[in-house]
Amino acid sequence: ALIFPDAYEMGESHVGLKILYDILNRDPEIWAERVYAPWTDMEAALARHQVPLFSLESKRPLKDFDLIGITLPYELVYTNIVTILKSGGVPLWQKDRVKGDPLVIGGGSCAFNPEPVAEFFDAVVVGDGEELIYSLARQVLAYKESAQTRETLLKEMTRSQGVYVPSFFEVDYKEDGTVREIRPLLEGYPGVAKATVTNLDQAAYPRAPIVPNINVIHDRIGVEVQRGCVRGCRFCQAGYIYRPERQRSPDTVKDIVAKSLASTGQEEVSLLSLSVGDYDCLNPLLNDLFDTYEKDRVSISLPATRTETLTPEVIQQGKRVRKSGFTMAPEAGTPRMRRLINKGNAREDLMRAVDNVFREGWRLIKFYYMCGLPMETEADLMGIAEEALQA
Repeated sequence: ALIFPDAYEMGESHVGLKILYDILNRDPEIWAERVYAPWTDMEAALARHQVPLFSLESKRPLKDFDLIGITLPYELVYTNIVTILKSGGVPLWQKDRVKGDPLVIGGGSCAFNPEPVAEFFDAVVVGDGEELIYSLARQVLAYKESAQTRETLLKEMTRSQGVYVPSFFEVDYKEDGTVREIRPLLEGYPGVAKATVTNLDQAAYPRAPIVPNINVIHDRIGVEVQRGCVRGCRFCQAGYIYRPERQRSPDTVKDIVAKSLASTGQEEVSLLSLSVGDYDCLNPLLNDLFDTYEKDRVSISLPATRTETLTPEVIQQGKRVRKSGFTMAPEAGTPRMRRLINKGNAREDLMRAVDNVFREGWRLIKFYYMCGLPMETEADLMGIAEEALQA
């Protein structure tokens, strides 16, 4: 069971879950299904009728799966992990599970600091999961058909780079709740180094993604063109944990786009990256995609873009099918604050980019800003309003 611990409308847009789903279901001996957090009324109905939370595909109760993989995309879903496990009839604490219970594995960006939820998990995958998830699933399959104990299985899993088994460490906390010391309990297993996919062209990626049956937040094809980032913005966890920066070749991207459009009928493709303007072949790739799909009215969109990478060529490409709006990410309202967070965009660069976008016929631009940054002053907050008015 692959779980996104939020509503279907949120989780069905998550690219990472789609990648893992595709990888596992390629093996005829493995059947991966999806599970999402129920809305509160559904949660109450399941409890009232004593029906355990079940999977989307076969309606199989969560407690009957061999392996449960839970994505940890952001901290606000931590309470949903408790809801899902309890509603699914799975023992909440790792220490209470025995042979016959599902093995619960976590992963995702929050896996880099798993301690707040570590006692719920048998193991946590730290880093890229594409190559690990399949080998872990095969290990669980062998375990199911053997007389192995859960502890023996977990010891075998520690041989794979990127696998953290919380029960093999003892964590000592200070009075304020912060970690004082982490002591390894298993000889030869002193710590965990993250797993990294080195070649995105060779990494698995779905060519026939599932089409949602209701509206979801990103109802389109998402194609990751680049992983990692070279910028080092100080507020951005992803920019550090997903290093080094790696790129998919334009040919691989075009193959994913072509097969995904043919299999889904979607009308929009989004090129995904932490800083898509830094993708080396962005302009020629956009040109090729628009040349190929303009006649089919397929829109090509980009996520939030740095102002210095939003070139006139990129802007002009974006209006070839339909204008979907541009998103820029100044992040802070003054140059001082932007320097502190290592963003470094001058206001002049921002206004120049805005002017270029408006000159090409757009009437809608979205800005991303953050409030509550360290060393922030009232002047920094007022700068947000000033920049918006100036734009």
